[in-house]
Amino acid sequence: MAQTDRALVMETVRLFMDAVRSREWLGALESNREGLDTLLRAMTSRVREGYAAEADLAKFQAESARVQTQLLRARLDLARSLAQLASLMQEPVPLRAGQLTEPALRPIPAGNPAELAAKAAAASPEVLAARARSARAAEALALERARRVPDLNVAGGYKRTAGFDTAVAGLMIAIPLFDRNKQAVAIAAGDRAASLSDVAAAEARALADALVVFDAAAALGALAARVDDELLRPAETVRTAARSAFREGATDILVLVDAERVYVDARREAVQLKLDAIAAALEARLLLGEEIVR
Repeated sequence: MAQTDRALVMETVRLFMDAVRSREWLGALESNREGLDTLLRAMTSRVREGYAAEADLAKFQAESARVQTQLLRARLDLARSLAQLASLMQEPVPLRAGQLTEPALRPIPAGNPAELAAKAAAASPEVLAARARSARAAEALALERARRVPDLNVAGGYKRTAGFDTAVAGLMIAIPLFDRNKQAVAIAAGDRAASLSDVAAAEARALADALVVFDAAAALGALAARVDDELLRPAETVRTAARSAFREGATDILVLVDAERVYVDARREAVQLKLDAIAAALEARLLLGEEIVR
């Protein structure tokens, strides 16, 4: 796959992931706001009945206002991502958030990451272009070196003068006493050396970039497979316990607010991690020239 095609695919993937990320974040915030609204009504009743301090109600109101601000930003981010994605895909009508399907985790390419990175680097468009320039420079150097040897010219002819037929043949060769094409050879040799350095630099950059991609795909994929058990479910357990304690009147309001924040942040981080893992796996496969199957 050409470098421009791969860049276009990755740009499409990035915009799609941004749109899905914004949609999921918006959904988490809306769910959080609904829960806060319920708790806020309960806290308002407690304050009115004298069972809770107005300061605790103010904390809930401040948290609710903060969530409202985040909701606005999430809606704007989602609208921007959908508009950019539709523009890139040349869609005639605006995209809707409901059209987006959250992709499933994809397996990374099988094999040793170092060997896969070396294979991807060897097929990198940047490396292939550098090698082509180096081959052209090698041919130019060979040509200039060949020009140091004089060309042998053969001449021949026939003429008829005063009734006599005459044949003429000759050999011509230039004797290079001073001009041995040294300047042109030196320039071509310098271009060849520079092209070899460009190839080495391109290979080093491509290998380093590929190693980062394959290592990231492996690490993100392994962590994304465990994120629900290690991050999301514990945060949900903490929030459920804090809400239950609040309903029974046996918790500090700050504990509940903090539990709500922890859960929302955990949900956002889980979605972010999964999308990053998917994008890294796709990029790794693109580096190997594999097709992306939906």
